[in-house]
Amino acid sequence: MLEKEGVITYDELRNYAVEKLCMDESIFNVHHLPNTPNLLRINHKEYIHLHQLGIEKYCLEPIVNHLRSILSLSTHVSVTRLYDDKKISCRLIGITTPLLLFSLLQYFYDGEFYQPRYPKICLPSIVKGHGRPTGVATEIIGYIHDKGTLCNLTELYQHFVDKLGYKQQSVYNVHFCDQIIRYSEGMIVHIDTLEWTEANQAALELLASTHLNDRENAGKPYGLTSYLYEYMHDQLPDLPKHISWTPTLIGELLTHKKRYHILGTQRNAFVSVPSSHGIENLGDLLYCLLDANYDGAANLDQFISDMRESGILKKKLTPMMLGADSRVVIDGNVVQLAKLSRYVTRT
Repeated sequence: MLEKEGVITYDELRNYAVEKLCMDESIFNVHHLPNTPNLLRINHKEYIHLHQLGIEKYCLEPIVNHLRSILSLSTHVSVTRLYDDKKISCRLIGITTPLLLFSLLQYFYDGEFYQPRYPKICLPSIVKGHGRPTGVATEIIGYIHDKGTLCNLTELYQHFVDKLGYKQQSVYNVHFCDQIIRYSEGMIVHIDTLEWTEANQAALELLASTHLNDRENAGKPYGLTSYLYEYMHDQLPDLPKHISWTPTLIGELLTHKKRYHILGTQRNAFVSVPSSHGIENLGDLLYCLLDANYDGAANLDQFISDMRESGILKKKLTPMMLGADSRVVIDGNVVQLAKLSRYVTRT
């Protein structure tokens, strides 16, 4: 690296180690690369030697003092926030990326700060208190849990993105955590806050099953969470006094154990898993409705209007929503069963 002078790529390092030094590639990746002295990451798969930067520990003091002040008010912060706050100071001493700053802090301040994984920086005492390092997702989930009530997504973005410097995607990804439940548009809640039990889950699923059976007997192969909310509200399981039911919450909890599935852009229609009609996705549901109620084909605009009133579609229906192998196709202004497409005249 000293002979190379400047930035060197991962591929260059690997090729040198494997082809010239005859190292095993897996051993190089696991043992040699992470433990090479004075090796700093500057970008994804790009490295530089510390001696080529000419940066000493004292050069970082203004930046580190700012980091200390941030961590006196918060348990952790993203290095991106630190870099953005002190960008001029960083650039003046040759730090051109947040990742390089992260690497320098690891090198010079390993005992003062704990950096489990880029971009997170926290104090070692925080890690000891938890017993193990936690990722950003765990911090966000913990924040929602500790609120003990509903949490606004705007609040999460302000705290973790604007204040601490994490990426927006980090906040958005909590939607995919089983512990986090959508409550309404822009509002989420931790499942522990709902005091949700297996008995509650069974009661809700029994209501859904009863409603679904009634609908199927009437020729409609799907249920509606809005119906459970409007007409079976008094039969829903009890929630904590400071939280009320919403159609969105019903749908989220109904599908929590994967025994029911929400379909359509209104996120209102649901079917059981497995469905007695073989419905697994939106295309399957629309196939059943076209086949039963439209003789296999319908005017697209009229069909969309009908599906809005039926609680399935929100605005439009596109081929992308149906998928490549859908049993329903859109041909001009006609929506029809795929097996009938060659017989239907475009209107």
